[in-house]
Amino acid sequence: DWMSQWKQEGDDEQAVRSILGRLLISQDDIKKPAKVLSGGEKGRMLFGKLMMQKPNILIMDEPTANLDYGNSLRVLEQMRSLADQGYTILFSTHSPDQVFLYADRVLALSDQRILADGTPKETISAGLIKKLYGVDVVIESLYNDKIRCCIPQNGIL
Repeated sequence: DWMSQWKQEGDDEQAVRSILGRLLISQDDIKKPAKVLSGGEKGRMLFGKLMMQKPNILIMDEPTANLDYGNSLRVLEQMRSLADQGYTILFSTHSPDQVFLYADRVLALSDQRILADGTPKETISAGLIKKLYGVDVVIESLYNDKIRCCIPQNGIL
């Protein structure tokens, strides 16, 4: 099975089970051949494999791509937990809401140029979203500004 190929000598079985449990990877999932895994299952398992290597820095290109909403949240929450433990997490996303909820710092890029650099509250604005994606949004603040989100203007407001 794929797990035996990824597990390194000396890995703590309890730690491995903990990682798998947090990502909702079951014993049945572990036994599946890689070629039959869905995109979401592959994404979760690759993230699990990455975590088992115990890196100090994680660099991930759109780690929630092809994941359903629940699995996206699980991966983002795990990333946030690792950052809180002192890991450096660098990830790309096209979702400003993910940035508001899970990032400490933003580097917004377009055409090989830096458009903005700072905290999500400092950098993510309706103007920046318009420059990056060509859409009009309103940035809303919830729970005494503990959470912010982008709401599309077209047809909704």
